[in-house]
Amino acid sequence: MSTDFAPRFAVAYRGSRTRSGGKPATWSTPRDLVLVVAGAAIGFGDFWTFPSLVARYGGSAFLLLYFGCLAALGFPLLIAELSLGAASARGGRTSHGLRVVAWVGGIGGFLTLATYVVAAGCTLGGASWAIPPEAMAGETEFAARRFGELLADPARLVLLQTLFVAVVVAIAAQGLQPGLQRAARWAVPLIFALLGVGVAWQAALADGYLAALQVRLRPDYSQLGPEAVFHAASQAFFTLSLATGAVFTAGRCRPVGTRLRGAAWTIVGLDTLAAVLATLLILPSLPLPDGFVSEGPALLFVSLPSWLGQQPGGAAVCGLLYVALNLAALSSATVMLEPSVTWIGRRTGLGRRASAVAGGMLVWVVALAGALSF
Repeated sequence: MSTDFAPRFAVAYRGSRTRSGGKPATWSTPRDLVLVVAGAAIGFGDFWTFPSLVARYGGSAFLLLYFGCLAALGFPLLIAELSLGAASARGGRTSHGLRVVAWVGGIGGFLTLATYVVAAGCTLGGASWAIPPEAMAGETEFAARRFGELLADPARLVLLQTLFVAVVVAIAAQGLQPGLQRAARWAVPLIFALLGVGVAWQAALADGYLAALQVRLRPDYSQLGPEAVFHAASQAFFTLSLATGAVFTAGRCRPVGTRLRGAAWTIVGLDTLAAVLATLLILPSLPLPDGFVSEGPALLFVSLPSWLGQQPGGAAVCGLLYVALNLAALSSATVMLEPSVTWIGRRTGLGRRASAVAGGMLVWVVALAGALSF
């Protein structure tokens, strides 16, 4: 029986091997490891879930609870998965536990990626009509109607999903350093730049922005019940892309001399910073805690443009946010596809590009069911 099972989910074979020796390639620097994992971690949850949780469960009180859950739950699990990936790269006999982790990560990443493809289709479609004058004029009914029309048009959703998958496959087909690493190097800094500019713009020009932000961030510890703890812990787990194969993949390709503890803290910090910036940008568009708090696509494509439409330069800020959201989806998807690409190549003997195309087609087929279910 083969003892090289776990690496099937960890690093691609041909396009990811060094020229000297045939050992699996690594990221060029420890910084690249951090950027790749941070790119996988920064995703939809930071944009359309986290701000709603902050608004619903006590403002800054929930932030403190969430930070505690990250330190107690997210960070240790991140270290564990990075270490397992690094252990699988040392060769030798693969333990049964590591095989289970590889399987769970590969399957989890594939299913998560399929949901990302569905969400990305909605995001690309929503961004195309959420900035027109009607949507940016505070007309919530217009935005809600257009969003409903998008969900009722499966052909358009499938087209948008296909475009997203094609871009993901094109990046994955290039291999680890030319593809995933290069994409993370420009995507992650650009996400922070876009979010930072958006927050600064709002703080400087938007009427009532700082006052609205202060009200919604006011701590209310009475909201921190068991339900708030559950959501904080869930967000701390899922926000880091744990159990999707992405962290395992990146850990297996770590450069020599990388300190995993320091890298893990940096990853947690970057993902948290992205979530906080997105929250600062989105939170004023949400109602006060005693009102209905929207989340998901309805938050980004109905509530947000209606509120930003009343602010100077609101359309530009909305556009910056949507570009950052799509970059986050793309950076996450490219890393989550990697375990599937590797597994297909090792099972079938296909080359890197053919395996990437095959993996992308499988994800597209699964995501197709989601597009047709609306």
